[in-house]
Amino acid sequence: MEREPKKIDSLELRLAPETKRAFMAACRANGESASQVLRSFIHRYLRSASRASTEWTREREMPFMTRHRRAGLALGLAAGAAAAASLTLSGPARATGHPGIEAVFDLMDRDRDGRVSLAEFRAPPVPADDSGAVRLEVTGKAPPQLQDTPESLFAGLDANGDRALVLDELVAGTLARTIATRGLAPADRDGDLFLTEGEIAAFLGAERVRGGVADPAAGIALLARGVVADHDRDGDGKVALSDLTG
Repeated sequence: MEREPKKIDSLELRLAPETKRAFMAACRANGESASQVLRSFIHRYLRSASRASTEWTREREMPFMTRHRRAGLALGLAAGAAAAASLTLSGPARATGHPGIEAVFDLMDRDRDGRVSLAEFRAPPVPADDSGAVRLEVTGKAPPQLQDTPESLFAGLDANGDRALVLDELVAGTLARTIATRGLAPADRDGDLFLTEGEIAAFLGAERVRGGVADPAAGIALLARGVVADHDRDGDGKVALSDLTG
């Protein structure tokens, strides 16, 4: 069996005192050391950063969803992630889909085995963002039915019928988008009126720590990437504060 590399290097990190206190308290409450949580976040970030980026184009205006479609969605992906509206993507796509879908998968895969069981799919959703600054909306591609249940929606996504979802199955069956509000403005730590992936991830991660989320790193880097993918209007890898809504 391959041995884990020795941990011989260190990383110095500066935090606001209140952020550090909240972080340490959350670690203690969840029975983890600060080092374990930070290493987990780094591994997740490296995993997501290694995925090739893509150019996304979005339709400017989406038709308002009917009450019927909203009802079908609420019965379904609300069991695995927050969901409400639909998004159409055009142009080149990558195999792993919208970063928000990957973030949802990361949030649902609580035992980190790379598969989502029916129990994980039905479990109360882990909030993508406790602060309310970013809303992640996910919808199924198949037309919803009034009789939809979490079990039937899970079966519809489980393409190979093995009673577990892998990322490719979730990507094949769902669409996602992010809505970034003015509540994200404090993430602009350097005051340049633009937000980078790193600034967004740091802000959302700190908000999760303050909220006592058990695994504050889950899906954060992917969620930040999704925000930039959806709201970077000029392709410079940043989101202008003027483009935030609300």
